[in-house]
Amino acid sequence: MDRPTQTLDLPLDHDEEHPRRLLALGRQIIAYGGDDGTVALVERTSSSTHVARPIRRFDDDSVRVIGASDDGKRVVIGSDSGMVQVYSYDDYDANEAHPFISNSPTINEDAPDEDDLLMSQSDALGASYQGEQTFAGPSYEAPIRDVKFLPNSHFAVIATETALTIVNLESSNTLTENVQELETDVGVRGVTMIQTEENDLILSALDMNGRLTHYKISLYDDKNTTSYQVLEKEARLVIEKRDVGEMLGASAACRSSRPCWLQMADNRRAVLAVGGQTYLQLRALGTLKMELSEQDQPLSILDSETGGVQGHLDSIVLTETIGNDHVVSCGRDKRLVVWKLETRKDGSLQAHFVQELGNGELDSVPTDLLWFGNGEAMGESLFVTTAAGKLFVMENLSSITSKAAKKLQKNATAATQSEVDAAAAATPDDDEAFASKTTTETSNGDEDEELFGTDASSLPKNRFIDDEADDGGDEDDDDSVPGPPVRSHAISSFGHEYDEGSEGDEFDVEQYRLGNQRSTVAQPTMKLPDPQPAFAPSSTPLGMTRRFMCWNHIGTVTHIQGIPGVSRSSIDIDFAETLTHRPVNFTDNIGFILGSVGEDGAIFATDLAEDEDDADDNLNEVIDGLGMSEMTKAALKKSQQKRMKTNGSKATGSTIFFHRFDTFAAIRDKDWYLTLPDGERALGCACGEGWAAVMTSRRFLRLFSSGGNQGQVIWLPGEAVSIVGRGRFLAVFYHEASPMMDETQKLGCMFYDATMNRTIHKGSASCISSGSCLAWTGFTNEYSLVAMDNDGMISMLATSGLDDGPGGASWEWAPVLDTVGLRKSIDDSFWPITVYDGKLVCVPLKGGIKHPDATRRPVTTTVGLRLPLARGTLSAINALEELSVRADMAFNQKKLVHMLLGDEDEETETEMRTISAQLDKVTLKMFASMVEAGKLERALDLVDRLHMEKSFDLGMKIADRHHKLVDLIEEAKERRFGRDDHDQDDQELSDNDPFGETRGQSLDRQRVTPDAISDRKYKRAFDDINAADLKGGGGRQVRNRSAFT
Repeated sequence: MDRPTQTLDLPLDHDEEHPRRLLALGRQIIAYGGDDGTVALVERTSSSTHVARPIRRFDDDSVRVIGASDDGKRVVIGSDSGMVQVYSYDDYDANEAHPFISNSPTINEDAPDEDDLLMSQSDALGASYQGEQTFAGPSYEAPIRDVKFLPNSHFAVIATETALTIVNLESSNTLTENVQELETDVGVRGVTMIQTEENDLILSALDMNGRLTHYKISLYDDKNTTSYQVLEKEARLVIEKRDVGEMLGASAACRSSRPCWLQMADNRRAVLAVGGQTYLQLRALGTLKMELSEQDQPLSILDSETGGVQGHLDSIVLTETIGNDHVVSCGRDKRLVVWKLETRKDGSLQAHFVQELGNGELDSVPTDLLWFGNGEAMGESLFVTTAAGKLFVMENLSSITSKAAKKLQKNATAATQSEVDAAAAATPDDDEAFASKTTTETSNGDEDEELFGTDASSLPKNRFIDDEADDGGDEDDDDSVPGPPVRSHAISSFGHEYDEGSEGDEFDVEQYRLGNQRSTVAQPTMKLPDPQPAFAPSSTPLGMTRRFMCWNHIGTVTHIQGIPGVSRSSIDIDFAETLTHRPVNFTDNIGFILGSVGEDGAIFATDLAEDEDDADDNLNEVIDGLGMSEMTKAALKKSQQKRMKTNGSKATGSTIFFHRFDTFAAIRDKDWYLTLPDGERALGCACGEGWAAVMTSRRFLRLFSSGGNQGQVIWLPGEAVSIVGRGRFLAVFYHEASPMMDETQKLGCMFYDATMNRTIHKGSASCISSGSCLAWTGFTNEYSLVAMDNDGMISMLATSGLDDGPGGASWEWAPVLDTVGLRKSIDDSFWPITVYDGKLVCVPLKGGIKHPDATRRPVTTTVGLRLPLARGTLSAINALEELSVRADMAFNQKKLVHMLLGDEDEETETEMRTISAQLDKVTLKMFASMVEAGKLERALDLVDRLHMEKSFDLGMKIADRHHKLVDLIEEAKERRFGRDDHDQDDQELSDNDPFGETRGQSLDRQRVTPDAISDRKYKRAFDDINAADLKGGGGRQVRNRSAFT
């Protein structure tokens, strides 16, 4: 029988990070979820189709769960902020429409809401309507995850991310009476309840760690008192992936996982079904001793009829009972599977695969299931919501249960369970025989075909194996024999393609080569890994209701997605320096997808314009929200009209908009706008001091001044990957070659002075670990370029060889921090923002989360950079050695920046002298430790790292007991700064000097290190360093020139 499926978009926001959920309220169904607080009613029309319309919208908080008591007189709404609101309907008649729905005003989705960008409506969380009363329920410190009412009472079990409580919601006066805080180590994802024949109420809770805990709840006769006891806290996790909670960005799948109790019809046995694996995990509850038993072995999901893949390919998210002994499960693989539960003779449980529903129609992970079989208007239907905000309605499912029972009874006479188990463990030869047997059985009549839907050839294709038939393989497809069954619980076999007749044969390398030489058939070419797409650093993915477009040292740029006809999209700019800048907010009516912020302003870009759009459609509305001056608006309209007249169609290139922060001219004229040529898409943008830049799909790097003047257009050597800027510097990453076979991206990098329009460095970006791609890039506050790959390694573009000026510098990528060693689990990561004063500013993420939640400002942390140096035997100097090398890299970068900026004033020279003294102090501490440990050769090597002349003198004092070392240090000093001969007076040196220099002038000329030029005014830079501090005692007196006296 055909089972039609209807798909409709729920009028909720489109953020896939939040689950959508369903609730049967009387004879009607409501849907909710997302971030905008919308509640929608799902109705069946006269044409037997379903529609969904918004009926309420709560502006205080995002609705996370709605629960209703059995009598419908209490409705509870739980929010993401931990607030609970209770609606009271004491006069509610179950034969009428529920007042929570009937009292709700119809919300016009098409009505504009110009003054309400965030969908703030008058019907707030505490709003009430005619015939209803509301009061505030208990308040919690974490988001509400689930609410279930005890049978025939107004006691509610409220599960949050930190607690599990039972509260009396009869009225506001009973909230604090007999509150039960159930024992739990962590928060709870979801709960389920069942009442046994002995009227014992069993509550099962799935906690955030993935562990089940079972409670016995007692509700006393007065209906005002409850108590509980813990039946069992399971030791083994049923779900291995931990739910880190909404605040840390847990996925919609994690936040949708809930257990499900059902009552079996054969012996009224209570069975708990829970996800977490690719098979059903079952718990059977004894009727007398309240003992829990679990399924010992994974349930076989081997299709003995068609030989196809059955069951789930990824872990099950949640389950729902759909009739006597039948369960439907949904998984991360977007599959819906129906199971039939049976009790074996030995008392153990068995689940038989019945059918897969939907034929792969689900667009994303299912987040809720609702079997609605009691209302006449709806019939027996399965409602499924997904993370993408869609609702799937599957009707006429009652035939499944009856046919499945007949089918299972027929199969019971043909094969025992032991035969099925033997088939699941069969060898390849046994599989081939089994396949031929099942092929014969599947041709016996049409009953199987009607039950299972289709034959093996039309089963859903295994997504882990490339189907050769798609490439136009065999022509005689009708004569092909189905292959052996594939076991979806043996995932390791998915990477192996079955080749009939190949079992047991050894691979003959020589024969293979000969065959290749003689074959005239073209061999298939090897598919290379895909190059990584372009991305914006420190941004969150597109399609989210609220996302970070950019987060750097200046601040954050947040895009808030509006709903058509309800609210407009907007841009929020928040600054790190709140004392100097005020937050900026403006409406986005043209759909910005890229954004970045710099010192002078913020730059934004749209995607390509649609060709079929009308160029004059709502043009005034589009540009009004940008805050442009009338002159800019007129220029925009004129440009559009001119382009239409010239080309006959609107411009299809990306739109670029620059929002300037400050100006000395009229404020209305500070912003500018332009459109790229037709078909040219902006892939990334950045801005800094006096410049802005955009990289495009045509491999162009387009430069602009902050005032809006266009500059150079530069060809990039490869397809653009990412762009970042700070101050006057700009860096662009691009594809240099195809990725390696292990998916290592081959990228290049261009380091550019955007103010002077000159390339500082261009070369390979060797900062990508094996099998990795570029994940982030940025500049430090010293203008060093840093990058991070998706393996967690942070690298810096280091320079050296600056004695001949910037043109003689050499550049190499050097690792400066391996974040893998900082993770507490394999699923943890660090989302980088910037690097400041040698520390990575980042957002720590846990539980496999890839990016922070922009709905709340995430908490940042700092991680000090640390080079991955090998550890030596002298543990006391390991930290000093790392600090010395890293500080020298930063010192060279600072010298480069001063050279590029042309800073040669006295202040800059003083700063460089001070830094040199600090570096020498670290080196001398290492030197003293080496001398004390007797490592004289290593100590001598450190002398070459010294910058200042007095540092050499201190080194000789530290090594006063090692005369040979002192002599070698003095020789190094003379090579660096020149020989000091007291027997030769200045006049004699002047007579022999061809340049007529005095002795002092000659020595200054020989000091090739600029930092070593002596001057009295720099004496204090080194006053805090002395041999006693570094060595701990007096020293040998050596010849010490008056360079600092």
